[in-house]
Amino acid sequence: MRLVVTGSHGPIGQAVRQTLAPGDAVTAVSRRPAPDEVAWLPEVGGRIDEPERLEGHDAAVHLAGAAEPTWRWTAAWRDAAHRRATLSTAMLADALASLRRPPAVLVAVGDAAWYGDGGDAVLDETAPPGEGFLARTAQALEAATASAADAGIRVVHLRAGLVLGRGFLGRLATLTSRGIGRRVGPGCQWWSWVTLDDLAAMVLRCITDDAMRGPVNGTAPDPVTADEFVAAVTRQHGVRPLVPLPAPMLRAVLGSAMAAETALASRRLEPAALRARGYRWRDPDLSAALAPARR
Repeated sequence: MRLVVTGSHGPIGQAVRQTLAPGDAVTAVSRRPAPDEVAWLPEVGGRIDEPERLEGHDAAVHLAGAAEPTWRWTAAWRDAAHRRATLSTAMLADALASLRRPPAVLVAVGDAAWYGDGGDAVLDETAPPGEGFLARTAQALEAATASAADAGIRVVHLRAGLVLGRGFLGRLATLTSRGIGRRVGPGCQWWSWVTLDDLAAMVLRCITDDAMRGPVNGTAPDPVTADEFVAAVTRQHGVRPLVPLPAPMLRAVLGSAMAAETALASRRLEPAALRARGYRWRDPDLSAALAPARR
């Protein structure tokens, strides 16, 4: 199998590479390409240099649209993150649509924040779009694949949950292991999580299963509340956090918008599409996924 991959040097891209079988090949698209990679030229309108080098591939995986993690959102960062998501996605979709032999499938990995804050509602792939910066950016990323779908390419939107060990959950786990974070906000908000190994396996499943198309919730089968996540981390580290992280403190440290859409947001996702196709999770249990042997 031959794959086109953007963001192949990031953690998800590296995990996808490790999931591939011997003999599979990756053509990477990068802003700073190595000699054997394809260049993306954002300074000239966001086009791919030598798009003919993408001819004849079996599938494309887009991982470069996600926003870079940061502690606070500035107006400049929001503008840059939104532009990157839409421009990089449209760039790849347009290039693939222009090929004489386009890939059969494009898997675009986006953000489960597409749903906004759902409270206690169970959110499967039929749930409506949400509000907020992260939701709008995730929705724009998906819309930017339109040219690929119009060209007959099967498009899958893998809406990734919070990845264990990375981003907000990674930082929180570190704080909790040091005695900080007894409760995060109200503690009852739902966090839909996934391990890096499962997310990479989901990408591969979306490539190889022709029935997978449109939105796919890329999360573990059982979301947890913030209180349950903290309890699982404290059990693994044998600590007893004493310092809470109340909502006013989170808003002061992160900014109101970022706190509301990350730590305080509630997204109780149901991965209905993966269940329907018989996907078997590698890491369905949070406590096992947090075990020292897995870190």
